Amino acid sequence: MKIKSTISFIRVTLIILAAVRASEAEGPDWWHSRGVLNGSTESNHSPANIGQAKWMARQALEHIRMLDSDLGADLETLIMGPGGPLPGWGGGASLDANRVAINVGQLKSISKPFYDVLNVYAGSLWVRAQLSNLGLSVAELNASGSDEEGYFPWPATGASELNYGIANLGQLKLVFGFDLDAIPSIGTDTDEDGLSDAMEIQFGFGDPAMWDTDGDGLSDWEEFILGTDPFNSDTDGDGINDSQDLLPLERSVSPTLNPADTQGPVVTILSPPVVINP
Repeated sequence: MKIKSTISFIRVTLIILAAVRASEAEGPDWWHSRGVLNGSTESNHSPANIGQAKWMARQALEHIRMLDSDLGADLETLIMGPGGPLPGWGGGASLDANRVAINVGQLKSISKPFYDVLNVYAGSLWVRAQLSNLGLSVAELNASGSDEEGYFPWPATGASELNYGIANLGQLKLVFGFDLDAIPSIGTDTDEDGLSDAMEIQFGFGDPAMWDTDGDGLSDWEEFILGTDPFNSDTDGDGINDSQDLLPLERSVSPTLNPADTQGPVVTILSPPVVINP
């Protein structure tokens, strides 16, 4: 990954502000312990590509998983689950595909799950302090979120067309510049359903005290992966319990017309080519 060993802080109108601002800092320790940097002197103004963004995100996830397995599991669910930016981490993607320049919207899509989770686990004030350490001013921080909604390294509002601009290496480093080793360890999963208490409360994935909130035989984590309702044992309303319904989101399918519909869903995480949503 061609990332300069000294970190610069980027400003862009919509994401991460507009001009490069250099610092002598070497970046957070996890960059070095996980080999994120390769010693290249390529400019922070150089375009970043999809492969570099995937590499940075994967190393950040693995470091978080090492520090707190519950937090890591929640984060991986957001990244790889329904609507996630990197289902399967792009298994099967060609080398040429990974070399394609990444745009601002795609970089935001990849990094947003990290900020969503960190704003829940560590708290919005911790995230704000991290962004302040990375060089964002008070005015920029005030424009990037709130104590209630959380903070992100880009303004909360802006022109959507700017998402299509090419992101550079300095921007990639900024969004992943947080100090992961300073995350408060609060990843508790009381009901051991695969989702932390914080995630269940913040995102409404179920009751943090119940492994299977609606009693349909599927854990709340399985409900999230399938896209079913953890508070409704028959999500599609076809009279078949979600755990027995092969297509729990398709009401038109019935066991009378299709006996296979009662075999129960299979929870599988596939590895398709990379899908990055702007």
